[in-house]
Amino acid sequence: MSSTNNVKTIYLKTRLDRLFTFANEAEMSQFMKYSFYDSAQQPVSGFCRQSQADQYEFQCLFNYAKVPDQPANIRLSYDKDGFQGFL
Repeated sequence: MSSTNNVKTIYLKTRLDRLFTFANEAEMSQFMKYSFYDSAQQPVSGFCRQSQADQYEFQCLFNYAKVPDQPANIRLSYDKDGFQGFL
């Protein structure tokens, strides 16, 4: 997992060892769940999407009203077709 803290946005990429396919955009956008260990680090908005170039990779973007002053501790999880994982 790698991340970039850029102004008011945290961009994160992670790679799974299993390929998942989705029936539509809505199903894909609900696949990767995220939460923050510290509720003060909750973003204003955020989402994770499967990369079109590499379908094993997921890219997440989290937007903040102000620049975060502490490193974010993000918990990612997924559950599909009987496969579960935590990152």
